[in-house]
Amino acid sequence: MQIQNEIVYDIGRLRYAAAWCDINTLGQLLAEIKVKYNMDDAIRLNAALNNVPVNMVSLATSSYSEHRELTSQYISILENRLVLTWTSYYSFSNKTANFIYSNSQNFERNQVLHKSRGCELKVSDILAVIGYAKDVYETAGGAVDDRISMGLMALNSIDLALNNKKPDKPINKLLHLAVDVLAEIAKKLADNKQAGQAISGISLLTNLTIDFFVKE
Repeated sequence: MQIQNEIVYDIGRLRYAAAWCDINTLGQLLAEIKVKYNMDDAIRLNAALNNVPVNMVSLATSSYSEHRELTSQYISILENRLVLTWTSYYSFSNKTANFIYSNSQNFERNQVLHKSRGCELKVSDILAVIGYAKDVYETAGGAVDDRISMGLMALNSIDLALNNKKPDKPINKLLHLAVDVLAEIAKKLADNKQAGQAISGISLLTNLTIDFFVKE
């Protein structure tokens, strides 16, 4: 996949620059990657999910050690995107969106929407994932930035559609942000070592939802 290859390439560039290049060269690369991947938004999103302060670095005035620390953050975010490739803005299935918002019949909670590797994804599964995602953010105190808020708005729209309340279809950008929100929830769950069986259950549901959203 071209996007995966590009992320791998950029991770390599960041590692090389941090190890061998001077602060000016590293700063130029960080500035390029920052714009290319909306890194400020990604760092704010990670901070909100993990309930930690946002630590932005000034590329114009920071020291080399601070540049290296920022490089490490960028690499971590890109590696997460590589693992969760379906968060890409190119992976959301328009076919899925059209099916959800153009369905002429009422959805049933036990209705099977997608099958993959012997697993079934039902309407109730998607609603459970959306509900869990919203609960996670409420537990975090509701301190979310505009990007998360827009993603949650799109999830709410999907929730309403599957509950047969037929809202207006969000623009594609908001649908992509909704997938990003689910991706961050999945990552947060994977990093939580104390959630036990609940993690396994919701992760399975999330993985099934991934299959539903990904282009075939």
